[in-house]
Amino acid sequence: MGKVTLFLISDPSCEKCNDLGILISQIKQSGIRIAVEKNLTPNSAEGKDIINKYGIDFVPALILSKDAGVYQLIQQAWSQIGTKEEDGNYVLRSVNPPYINLTTGKLRGLVNAIYLTDKSCADCYDVSVHEQILTSPQSFAIRLDKEETFDVTDATGKELILKYNITQAPTIIISDEVSAYPSSQALRQFFSLEKDGYYVFRTAQVMGSYKDLATGQVVKQQQAEGQI
Repeated sequence: MGKVTLFLISDPSCEKCNDLGILISQIKQSGIRIAVEKNLTPNSAEGKDIINKYGIDFVPALILSKDAGVYQLIQQAWSQIGTKEEDGNYVLRSVNPPYINLTTGKLRGLVNAIYLTDKSCADCYDVSVHEQILTSPQSFAIRLDKEETFDVTDATGKELILKYNITQAPTIIISDEVSAYPSSQALRQFFSLEKDGYYVFRTAQVMGSYKDLATGQVVKQQQAEGQI
């Protein structure tokens, strides 16, 4: 009783995929005894059998044998992140990107970011703070891949302003891959979802002082706080 077999199905060629090692370490540290740990690939015979049996549509994937059910933590918390199958085994259904979609074979969840700055605004908030917030495991836990910075006076900056009708700077634009994250729903409190699937930050007042591009005036932090 309580000797658990853990199956980890992952693609070793996917260097940017989410690492489930942290979750596995947490499982072990919680007192769950992992007696056998099997590392499988989605193309192996056993990996394919498990994927088909449980209808798994992404890797990395994690399965615990039914022996995990004797642990109170699994009884209380597993339903928040996975399912208990008819054979008693536990399948992880919620995983943070990046992951490989097994239906399309595509890597999901590598997000590109474009920072739009205004070098003439010395009092404007530091746009790099967005990176800290978006990538923090305590907030949105988004994996940023390619990051670029343009000024509002640059040709590309002007194109972005026109394309997305941007009225505040600094700001950040993130690519449509962010939709792979469950946290993307929460982003809509601060970002607009554009027709091309990109997200544009629209609430500079919550960050600090910013430039109103329509008037050319700097909205100071004290003024911005009064507008929230």
